[in-house]
Amino acid sequence: MARAANTEIATAQAEIAPPVSSFDCVIERVVERTLARLESSPLPVRALAVRTETAAKLLGIDVETLVQDRRSDAQRVPFVRYGRRVLYRLKDLDAVLDSLPRFGGAR
Repeated sequence: MARAANTEIATAQAEIAPPVSSFDCVIERVVERTLARLESSPLPVRALAVRTETAAKLLGIDVETLVQDRRSDAQRVPFVRYGRRVLYRLKDLDAVLDSLPRFGGAR
């Protein structure tokens, strides 16, 4: 009877956790090494600048609005070019938001 119970438990465990292949072991080692590298990283990675699409989302405006602003003489949102890329510094986006008038609520 005890042998039958042990067999049932072993069968249930095999159904839950399939046998580990050598590929699974390799994947597990890669994941462990990657996590170790991330944990030992001295500083968290934080973007200093974002592309037009992300800047528009952060400001809550349409991408085309930023494109038009970039082309106008009175640029309200500062940007930089890095090669062909157009980037918006996060500190500049914060400054733009801070410069806008506030309506309602505490001031």
